[in-house]
Amino acid sequence: MAPASTGATPGRALNPVNAYSVFYQEEVLKVKMKKMLGSIALAAFMPIVAMAGSDSGTLVSNPAVNSGFDFYYPTALSKPLNALQVGSPVKLQARFVWDGPAGQAVTTAQHALVAFTQKGAANNWVNASGQLLWTHGVGAFVSERGLAMELWFRNDPGGNGVQDDPGDSYFWDQTNGRCAYIVSVGPTNGLCLASTPSPGGHLTPASFTLKKGVAYWVRVSLEREASNPAWAVLRAELVEETSGGAVVVQTGSVGFMVASFFPYSGQVMEASVARTPGPAGEAITRFVAFDYGF
Repeated sequence: MAPASTGATPGRALNPVNAYSVFYQEEVLKVKMKKMLGSIALAAFMPIVAMAGSDSGTLVSNPAVNSGFDFYYPTALSKPLNALQVGSPVKLQARFVWDGPAGQAVTTAQHALVAFTQKGAANNWVNASGQLLWTHGVGAFVSERGLAMELWFRNDPGGNGVQDDPGDSYFWDQTNGRCAYIVSVGPTNGLCLASTPSPGGHLTPASFTLKKGVAYWVRVSLEREASNPAWAVLRAELVEETSGGAVVVQTGSVGFMVASFFPYSGQVMEASVARTPGPAGEAITRFVAFDYGF
């Protein structure tokens, strides 16, 4: 399924004759149950967000720094690469809130993301903590289009390391028929996802407006594929806090080859949060990140 022009290979259809076919059948029921029980679970969970296993801060769009792109690594939430196992998902989630008048729509193209990542180049952007931006990884984000999933990589055609090679990624949202968008290429008509939980990957549709002052939870979990542990599955959720409780807005899943997106065996999978730039002076995005509770 992956384009021949890229070295990284995401989005392979999962083998339906394995444990994941059972998972996807159950997932449909889980999504329905989460919509009913989300407000109860979230209300019970909120008081313990500040306990161990969490981190918090702000992400700022400053055009003078990294062209307005801001990122941060909650290092206590990072995981060793060997933690990625069959039947034992690694998890990370973040609660994002854009500052500003509650309910005011964010009309510009921007997003906030949570991911597990690795670094492969010493010439990337540097954040306020002196840390380099990642080159590889797997995660999800919330944008004005709702939930999206993204896989970062760098090809190395020269065989001399990725330092001199441009960064690239695949991502999926509910536009373009849920087919992959490749940053270096643009929208494609391949690597398309189903609109309901499916062994080949999915992204559910939603009518969504990104708003200031509203809390959005982006959740990711990674788990190796039982029938072929060289592959893993990214599962993602977007949850919105409303006056009536927490609502699961969208869910998604996609398969990926582990070595293509976590190529450095000596590195951990770094917990990562970020926001892409909005207009100059755009509101701060506040976050709380943690690795439990779902």
